[in-house]
Amino acid sequence: MTKMKILLSLIILSSAMNGQDQILNLLPGKWKIDTDRFEAYEEWTIKDDTEITGISFSTKNNQKKINEVLYVKKVGNFWAYIAAPKNQKPALFYLTSSENDNFVFENPEHDFPQKLIYHFTKKNTIEVTIHGVENGEPKEVAFTFVKVE
Repeated sequence: MTKMKILLSLIILSSAMNGQDQILNLLPGKWKIDTDRFEAYEEWTIKDDTEITGISFSTKNNQKKINEVLYVKKVGNFWAYIAAPKNQKPALFYLTSSENDNFVFENPEHDFPQKLIYHFTKKNTIEVTIHGVENGEPKEVAFTFVKVE
């Protein structure tokens, strides 16, 4: 009976890890948010089977402004999201959940946000929500990205 439990645990763990790796198939590409004041983008490229690199940038009056450099990379057996905003220290968030094309990255020690959620709602749409506490108050900001070619 013990061997059966070990085998079942390995199968479940393998399935969970494959769910984490699914982000490699979903995230690469150029994603856009349209607002009345500016256009914002995240552009992601697969570096290899353990890392995706990205940049977050906006455009206004035909000027491109890079806001931060982004990484989703495998650290040991887990995935991490690293955001390196311009003129700030990088922030590291660990993937804590990956189900149904929904990826949750968390760092409870970070100032704001403490949680990032990338939810791939359709083939060409991501709903990104950032959660946390800022100045003692709960805060949530949501963005909808559409894939552009």
